[in-house]
Amino acid sequence: MWEYCHELLDKNARSTIEMSVTRVGPELFPHFDRVYICFDTCRKGWQESCRLMVGLDECFLKSYYGEELLAAVSQDGDHGMYPIAVVVVRKEVTKTWMWFLDRLIQDLGPVALSTWTFISNRQKV
Repeated sequence: MWEYCHELLDKNARSTIEMSVTRVGPELFPHFDRVYICFDTCRKGWQESCRLMVGLDECFLKSYYGEELLAAVSQDGDHGMYPIAVVVVRKEVTKTWMWFLDRLIQDLGPVALSTWTFISNRQKV
């Protein structure tokens, strides 16, 4: 996974790719925890041509480990869905959403609460 992240950064300059692992012990191999991917072209495209709306959603990945995909999307001028950033996490919890949103706001710039709209189907408080 580290090589994949390095390859993405090599081919997509100025993109944000951040991976986190957990270690059970110093002698054991690290375990995948989460990865954040925001391509520079997606970030610039959102800033230049999309509505100031960010939709947040998650879906289960059908894999052996059962990770989840968190996504931030917007709507472009042709009413199509426009990807901004994605995260693959081991489990969707408040901590992983906060981690995702912190990185997303760092990438997109300061949030102007009076003009931005966030949409989510999350029904928890």
